[in-house]
Amino acid sequence: MLRNKFYIIYVFIILFVSNILSQIDHDTYQRMNRIAKETERKMLALPANEKKINSLILDMVEQMIADDAINSFSGKDISEKYSSKCVRVDEQGRLNVQISLFKDAGKSTLEALMEDLKRNDVEILGSYYPSTDVNWYPEIGCMVPYAEVREISKDERIANINVSPAPVLRPGTAITEGDGQLNAFTARAVHDVDGSGVMIGVISDGIQGFQNSQNSEDLPSYPQFSYLPGHDAIAGSEGRAMCEIVYDLAPGASIKFGSFDYGTHDPTQMISTIGDLEAAGCKVIVDDIGWMQDPWFEDGALAQEITNYINYDNITYISAAGNDGLSMWTGYFHSNGQGWNDYFHEGSTANIQNWITLHDGEEADIYLQWQDTWIDAENNYDLYVYDQWGQRVGQGGTTVQGSGNNEHPFESVTFSNNTGSDLNYSLQVKLVSGIEKPLKLNANPFELTYRYYSNQTHPSEQIYGHPAAYKVISVAAYPASNQNVIEDFSSRGPSVLYNGGSPLQRNTPTITATDGVQTAVPGFNPFYGTSAAAPILPALLPYTMISSERLRLRRISLRH
Repeated sequence: MLRNKFYIIYVFIILFVSNILSQIDHDTYQRMNRIAKETERKMLALPANEKKINSLILDMVEQMIADDAINSFSGKDISEKYSSKCVRVDEQGRLNVQISLFKDAGKSTLEALMEDLKRNDVEILGSYYPSTDVNWYPEIGCMVPYAEVREISKDERIANINVSPAPVLRPGTAITEGDGQLNAFTARAVHDVDGSGVMIGVISDGIQGFQNSQNSEDLPSYPQFSYLPGHDAIAGSEGRAMCEIVYDLAPGASIKFGSFDYGTHDPTQMISTIGDLEAAGCKVIVDDIGWMQDPWFEDGALAQEITNYINYDNITYISAAGNDGLSMWTGYFHSNGQGWNDYFHEGSTANIQNWITLHDGEEADIYLQWQDTWIDAENNYDLYVYDQWGQRVGQGGTTVQGSGNNEHPFESVTFSNNTGSDLNYSLQVKLVSGIEKPLKLNANPFELTYRYYSNQTHPSEQIYGHPAAYKVISVAAYPASNQNVIEDFSSRGPSVLYNGGSPLQRNTPTITATDGVQTAVPGFNPFYGTSAAAPILPALLPYTMISSERLRLRRISLRH
């Protein structure tokens, strides 16, 4: 009887706390509406050229001008004060941005614009002009002095100036266990193959300390292991850990490394790295990269170009499926009658918010995308973040779409918890103008309270970007300690894309492999995440290509 009483009290507490989290009192609700309307009026009143500029960039420019940043700070101080994960500021006060031209712009227009930008003290990091059969638009990755952003936006050749967030690596929290679990050692012995004659390309953040792995014989020496010119200088060592896994399973294969971030935070610049690896002789390429500014509801330039490499150059391309299993919500927008989404979790019309928790000192970057034309969204959604007392936090996230200003269906908010204690934050979406559309909300690496809007029965659709591209092999993860479960953070499928407007389902992930494996790289022993699972597959492909007997790999449907 006493146990039953405690159980009833426990259930009551859970229901009470859940009710508090899901409800918003009248005063807070009115304040939210007032803030949203004031923000919308401010954004709509902007000059036409400033509507081209992502609101995070515009907010930062306004703050830096008000602070007279270039004269008030110097060197690392200015970079550390203003940089965020979404907008990087260098020591000269220049912002790392991505400039898009209109889709019909010719290559000569792109080249002329770059020359004009250089005359305005803009440093060009890289540029992209789409291949003939790629339905995309020219782009420029560059560093722009903060005082010149508004002036540059007046150029009629520019469609928009957007943020260029750092790419997301996909780790989770010796000899890899995958070697034994997938019987690769048996294949080497029985079929007398070890990957010799095959070159495998690896794309990740960096290979710092690779000489230590060579000294411990966890990586081979040159020329069996090599890297694209200059790519050994990129920060990070996750690429080194991935290369070790490839070498464990296919010790005879040649390995070529290329970095995802060679000069700019621009997903289209990864295309040149893929091309360089292919030109170097790589017929198998693996990466562990996710791009938040890549479209999630259609094939972007990177996805289309990778499919071309697969179709025309006979490349086998493998990508980590992602670690968004606990941090991404997908569903249709459903208005509560005043423009707020009330469908984060079915069953409560008052539930217009989703929740994350930040420890003291943590910074969060929240991203929202919706199904709309990427180069010129017709519908305008806003993303807001409030603390547990109903006070708005973070700036930005209020870019004006749907007004013919060629903006992406993309919103983001960056904020930090510097209160000295853990805090809950609510994430809320408002439809300013347009119609109800499918949404994706991503708070990676923070766990969302709601990830499914219908009692966990709706497909998650958490695999997006180039891992969802046609013919790309996307790799999910199961733990080395238990092959019968999927890592809870591993992104779930399928992927639903709207190329041309009609929904198209791709059955992602393609395959599941082991994570929680050992490497000799500090910080990656054990190595978790789909980043650890992805390089297991290309290491096995030499066996499947050489031997008539294919290794048995576990194919698991990751759906709800």
